[in-house]
Amino acid sequence: MHVFDQGFASSFWLGLLVAFSLRFVLRWKKDYQLVDEQGQRRAAWKIARGKRGWQQRLVWDCRRHQWVMASILALPVTHPDHREQPLWLVVARRKGGLPWYLLTAEPIANADDAWRIMFAYARRWQIELTWKENKSELAFQSPVCGSGNHGKNSCCWQHWRTHFCSPCWRRFTRSCAAGCCAATVIERVAIADRLMLPLRGCAWR
Repeated sequence: MHVFDQGFASSFWLGLLVAFSLRFVLRWKKDYQLVDEQGQRRAAWKIARGKRGWQQRLVWDCRRHQWVMASILALPVTHPDHREQPLWLVVARRKGGLPWYLLTAEPIANADDAWRIMFAYARRWQIELTWKENKSELAFQSPVCGSGNHGKNSCCWQHWRTHFCSPCWRRFTRSCAAGCCAATVIERVAIADRLMLPLRGCAWR
């Protein structure tokens, strides 16, 4: 399953996904138009306006660290430029937050199918948490090597990835000496590896 944020919401990108018959979940922008079941071309939020959710359930908000009541709804749609491909617009709503409009070609027959689409998208936020921990625990500011302390931290990380599993371990430890010892780097990477484990139940940003 390929999961994309709304920065990829476009006719071109959707066309590529359809052309390669990929399984996907794509967060759609609320003002972008789709074709509803009646054949009318409208913005996504207008298609879902006034329609009640199929089901409600408590979902863990991993950002606010609390349970929130959420509802799910799925509507059959097509894209104006790709009308031959049936799609579903999954709408996830919660109290006090903006709804998610998720576009997918996965078959949806009931609320459980719609929840699976919502949680598939929710889990993409794990990478955001990983980047946050990389910056704080690994002092990893940028993937580009540069000058000064900023570049030193970046180069240290790049050397770790390039040389740790190679015969060039001594080169790596020498390059780290200017910033932090190899043992510290190993400890920090071990912490990051643990953070890469799946975060169960984490749904909302």
